[in-house]
Amino acid sequence: IAQRVEVHEGKDPCRVTVRVDAEREAWLLLIDSWSPGWKATVDGNPVEIERADLLFRAVRVPAGRHEVLFRYDPWTFRVGLGVTLGTAALCGLLLLVPLALRRPLALPTAAIEAWAERYRWPLGLGVAVAWFHFALLSPATCLFKADHYYTYRPYCWVISEIWRHGEVPLWNPHPFFGQPLLATLMLVVYPTSLFYSVLPFETAYDLHFLVHAFVAAFSMYALGRRLGWAPWIAFVSAATWSLGGYMVSVEQYYNVVVAAAWAPAVIWAIDRVIERRTARGIALAALVASLQFLGGEVLTIGFTFLVGLAVWTRHVPAGGRPAWLRRALAAGAACVALAVLLVAFQVLPTAELVRRSPRAAGLPESERQGFSMTWATAAEMAFPRYLGDPANDAYYQGLSLWGTTRWGLPPYYLTRYVGVAMLLLAVFGGLATRGWRPKVLVLLLLFGFVEMFGANLPPWARAMDWLPLVRSPTKFFALLSLAQAVLLGEALTSLSSQGWRELGRVGRVLLMVGGLGCVVVILAGA
Repeated sequence: IAQRVEVHEGKDPCRVTVRVDAEREAWLLLIDSWSPGWKATVDGNPVEIERADLLFRAVRVPAGRHEVLFRYDPWTFRVGLGVTLGTAALCGLLLLVPLALRRPLALPTAAIEAWAERYRWPLGLGVAVAWFHFALLSPATCLFKADHYYTYRPYCWVISEIWRHGEVPLWNPHPFFGQPLLATLMLVVYPTSLFYSVLPFETAYDLHFLVHAFVAAFSMYALGRRLGWAPWIAFVSAATWSLGGYMVSVEQYYNVVVAAAWAPAVIWAIDRVIERRTARGIALAALVASLQFLGGEVLTIGFTFLVGLAVWTRHVPAGGRPAWLRRALAAGAACVALAVLLVAFQVLPTAELVRRSPRAAGLPESERQGFSMTWATAAEMAFPRYLGDPANDAYYQGLSLWGTTRWGLPPYYLTRYVGVAMLLLAVFGGLATRGWRPKVLVLLLLFGFVEMFGANLPPWARAMDWLPLVRSPTKFFALLSLAQAVLLGEALTSLSSQGWRELGRVGRVLLMVGGLGCVVVILAGA
């Protein structure tokens, strides 16, 4: 019917222009994915886009020469962006007005030696993180495969190219005849996305992971200092969290590393709000939480608040005081609500995409329970290389261990090593420490460990069955690692302040058992 069709695609993937010369009224079928955010005009006049062959876009054009413009402009982004900007302006006022009303601060006059004395532990932590990650990211070391190279890097390259051309990366024209880009939780709008505008792609991509390694380390250190830990204890806890198997492993997941790195900072910020309940503190906590929410890893966000609840209960006054509890809950809820509004530009498009995707009906059990841990692979927590070198391709090949078979695919986490001495010290030290809060953290740690087994547990014990939209029970490794880092700091603080004799007979026995366990594991590994 059409004598001639010319398709003109510019540098903006959200706009496609088609020039049509039709003998009579006809359908123009564009082999490009249908999505509710697409709009079309014929010679500037809006027309309805029909869903053709279930997947593609089609519009009716009259006879003659016409110009058809397809434009991707989802209402979810426009409305979400408006909500985000309004909430950001409110938070900015809450943060900046108190600063403007303050008196000018005098410049510090302390000597450099005093400054170095005060910050020597954070500086040492920064050096350790930098050394570890510069070695990890060196060309001679290639630990990250699968999603790191096959998904995240190509998607980030598309995002960087669109940003460089001055457009907003809302649509990705490359996979599956095109798909929404912002809605897929690829951190299109995020502070580290600015790197792509000023730095070479490879450098900007690697910096994203390096920056979050520092965020993970310093946020855990800040949380420890806020909880009253000595600097050296905060250092040990921060190193355990930021350099442990979990954080190292999620550095192949572009968005998950964001949710993980900001977890201690969220606990720190909301802890400040519960203690003082100021408008400025609520705005700051909302800003920090919004950065974690942009990562989109729902389980990690939930684990953050589980561990946070155990930490925040330290402010509960004797007797409970219902009025105080109501005010504290209201302040915490305000932080979360503002954080959700700050990321409305991301939440609305993602919610629409999920609602229209097969995942909305729930994942099948085989996929939901995939990557479950076995007793054979659980031993990696104590012996990080007993299955082979993760940097070697042979590590990923199928092999039979203790009646189990490994996949011919990379594991979900590169390593499950947690520092067995630190793990045993955290568990037995927490049990030996007086008070109920360390015991709650021990329960969270053990719950995370057990749930990592997923499909290898009895049906009644599988928490993943209550979470139909998420998969991979091994993600409970995040709960185990976060609870371990906080519990380690609490246990070391209690031991250093109470001393050996103040622990009591049960506490001393528990620590001796834990110490003997460390010796056995170390000797077995040697």
